[in-house]
Amino acid sequence: MEKILYNRLYNFCMSNKIISDYQCGGIEKRSTIPHIVYMIEKAHSFSMSNHASPSKGRASYEKCVIVLLDVSKAFDKVDRLLLLQKLLRSGVSMKFSNIIAAYLSERMQTTKVGTFESSPMKTTSGIPQGSALSMLLFIIYMNDVIENLNNVDVTLFVDNVGLIFYGKNAKQVMLTMSKILGTLHKWSRKNYIVFDSSKFQIIDISKYKIQHTN
Repeated sequence: MEKILYNRLYNFCMSNKIISDYQCGGIEKRSTIPHIVYMIEKAHSFSMSNHASPSKGRASYEKCVIVLLDVSKAFDKVDRLLLLQKLLRSGVSMKFSNIIAAYLSERMQTTKVGTFESSPMKTTSGIPQGSALSMLLFIIYMNDVIENLNNVDVTLFVDNVGLIFYGKNAKQVMLTMSKILGTLHKWSRKNYIVFDSSKFQIIDISKYKIQHTN
């Protein structure tokens, strides 16, 4: 049953181009390698443009900063009602969305502490982990995270978000970064998602010398 649901939803998403091109995870012919390669290529492009002569018409930036974000307890944070609304907005039929709702509503969980294990209880939020269908549902849930992200390059890998900022100086980069992170914070509150502060990373590409080969 789960595999049938996954195949139908996946084929619908692919044929209707529902999934963002920035998403590298959970999609055939996309993987973590393009996710990493994209950021490396952008960093390389920054370095090349920074060393290009003005006559070539390339924009010259002094600063290039990569910010990496990771969603905390990703699948557990999914709001099921909001997920179903996103499915419908993506063009998924009401009938199929109701089947997904039924699939999610039958989930049970127990809590174990030492040798004690609680009685099974029906879950009211989140989606199960460990299946292709769950990953696809989460990708659809995260799909609109890129909306309203201007003046920044974005790459996604399931529950990871990579942001690449450019600027003439540190102040310009910081202003753009503050605005973008503020937009993401509003999105996360609206979507009941929490970014893991312990995994928040800032990489200043400007500090590194990138060797170029012809």
